[in-house]
Amino acid sequence: MRQDASVECDTEMHESITDIAVGFIVLWPVGSLVLYTLLLAACYKPLQAKSPTALTRATAFLHREYTTKLYWWDAVEQARRLVLTGFVLLIREKYAFLRLVVATIVCTTYPLILTVARPYKRVEDHVLAVTTSILLILLFLCAGWSTIFFGIQERYQGADPADVMGFGNLNHLVNAMIAVVFGLPILLLAYLTYTGSIEAKRQREQERVLEETNRALADAALEMEGEQCTFLFLDADVIRSGLCDEVGYKTTLPRLQEIEAAHPEWIKRRVLKRHLAYGRQHYRSEVLAVSHRWEQPEAPDASGAQLRAIREYLQSPAGLEVSFASGV
Repeated sequence: MRQDASVECDTEMHESITDIAVGFIVLWPVGSLVLYTLLLAACYKPLQAKSPTALTRATAFLHREYTTKLYWWDAVEQARRLVLTGFVLLIREKYAFLRLVVATIVCTTYPLILTVARPYKRVEDHVLAVTTSILLILLFLCAGWSTIFFGIQERYQGADPADVMGFGNLNHLVNAMIAVVFGLPILLLAYLTYTGSIEAKRQREQERVLEETNRALADAALEMEGEQCTFLFLDADVIRSGLCDEVGYKTTLPRLQEIEAAHPEWIKRRVLKRHLAYGRQHYRSEVLAVSHRWEQPEAPDASGAQLRAIREYLQSPAGLEVSFASGV
């Protein structure tokens, strides 16, 4: 409005101008809250169906930080801010302490609701919201105590506020509040750093599992198409080093089922690709395939001759590069 020096205070014209100004002052915050609430209500079906529309993308700044179930939480947050910064001022100034009481009740209730509802997608946002609410509670409590302190000094001449409050000046209270205001953000930063590192580790683990899963699915698809196949091999060093002799298999090797049960670390899984095996003989130097007739119906290598021959080959210069062995 333009300044008009002819308008005098406490006149009918001044009151009408004041009423218009108050109307516009109220219309802006309340109108914004109503508008945002209507927009969020219009986004209900697309968000629940997880089918983005032009409206949900345009209003993403209102709901992207929250879970799908509580996508409308920004309206609650704006209402809280409006109460703390606007509506409490509608209480007359002579009831200033009542303003602090209302603000303290709102700030005390809100973190409890936050803890139960947990509307935020990210843990950091939830912790930050609760921490700021706690800071507001402490600040309003400090303001309330200060109001009581000054009220005692002003209304009761000669009275010592320490008889009621427990302290004779506000220096200790102010120093404590300064320490809390600066201390809590430091603790919050340390907590967020800790949770951030945990979240980053969890994200890397998820990426690793996803990569392994995708690789396994790709391998399975290739195996179904006949492009590759997974084989079980015996670690060649078990035979070459005589480790099998040390555990009691001096004459012949046990069955695959026995090795998997007693010494699973001896078994190695290897994926062989058809075009590398047939066309390029890619596995010729690292894989030893052994095929021989059974000496007895119940024992393929009763005398241990086959095992000795395999060990001699693996210990020879030609067999030193072999990493896996397989028997047929």
